[in-house]
Amino acid sequence: MTIPEIKERIQAFVDAAKRAVAAGYDFIQIHAAHGYLIHEFLSPLSNQRDDEYGGNFENRTRFLKEIVKAIREVIPKEMPLFVRLSMSDFDSMSSWEVPEVARLSKELEDEYEVDMVNLSSGGLSPNQVIPSNWDFQLQMAKTIKDQTGIVCSAVGGVCNAETASRVVDEWKIEVVEIGKATLRGA
Repeated sequence: MTIPEIKERIQAFVDAAKRAVAAGYDFIQIHAAHGYLIHEFLSPLSNQRDDEYGGNFENRTRFLKEIVKAIREVIPKEMPLFVRLSMSDFDSMSSWEVPEVARLSKELEDEYEVDMVNLSSGGLSPNQVIPSNWDFQLQMAKTIKDQTGIVCSAVGGVCNAETASRVVDEWKIEVVEIGKATLRGA
């Protein structure tokens, strides 16, 4: 993408946020995970740019931060703004892992008025090797929560009330998402 194309995409996110506000939505969530466009900028695995949107952490996170800043400027101050992030590419060739995600999450909360970070994982690399333990995403989210204290949501492996309660009550993660378990009727 050229720089003008990047600016056009940022404006497209802003326009979508404006439409969501006009339609009466309660919050905005920016999807920056699972190999979608923003995740491609975040991960050094896919981001091979050598300009202000590639290379080091600051440059790779610039696209997302510009989107967040621009959206925050056009939505009501009281409207919650969330960002969904992949906590790992699960590819040995990538350094997009928990430490970078923790750093970005804290910056989004402290400097960009993001109200909650939705922590997920994977989706970028066809070579990803997903951990075999059922609660790997919950454990990663707990690490980020413990390191940063951010408001976050966790996903993965939550199939019953006991697990959800443990994540919320003991780990102090504010939101637990149970989409797949709900779809399966668990």
